[in-house]
Amino acid sequence: MTAQPLPPPGSPPASSAPSWLWTWPLRAGLGAVIGWVAAEVGASRRAGGWVPVAAGLLLAAVATLAPTLLAVSRGRGLAPGLALGSLVGLYAGVPETEHLIGVSVAVAVIMVGHWAGQTEESWPIVLAMSALVVWSAVFGGSFRNGALFAGLASLGLLVLAPIATRLPGPGRIIPDELVVPLLIAAQVVYTVALGRLVGLRDGAVEGAAVVALAAGLLIVVARVVVGPRR
Repeated sequence: MTAQPLPPPGSPPASSAPSWLWTWPLRAGLGAVIGWVAAEVGASRRAGGWVPVAAGLLLAAVATLAPTLLAVSRGRGLAPGLALGSLVGLYAGVPETEHLIGVSVAVAVIMVGHWAGQTEESWPIVLAMSALVVWSAVFGGSFRNGALFAGLASLGLLVLAPIATRLPGPGRIIPDELVVPLLIAAQVVYTVALGRLVGLRDGAVEGAAVVALAAGLLIVVARVVVGPRR
């Protein structure tokens, strides 16, 4: 029997399910619900009511933009790699995050499975990896506003990399084989910096300003590494 080629990343699986199940509004809605639930389950009672709302909006964006992230990854495990980068960065930069060790091991196994060709990439995998980051960040950082800001913002390139491909500018100058490793490295540096600069503080306004600046720098780096959308 001749093996059938795999569908392109981000395409819906071959099944009898109606195509409207995979449209971006429904992906966004599912992401919003999962983000809300992950934050509600993970956060303590002292966390502000803005946390589930922010988590829902972020995961709605992740689910909406996931096909573009998969096009950048092209089967090279970018989503679990970025999630692992977020978890490692949070562990290195924010106290009270010992629980991230176990979560990181699980994400690393999935990443290795992608690299070994044993698992397929899909937007639900991207969403699941992002939900793990959100839950881990909220669970470990719900007693300090700065840690919550840093934790939620640590999604980083899971949201920003697809946006970067839509920005104007020159073509990519980075070799293709270096794109995924460089993006993962940038994610780690970004998250560690957030943890040190924001995660240890309790000021909401100051934390939001630092997150905005760091995210702006990260999206510029991603644009240089990834290049324009193809």
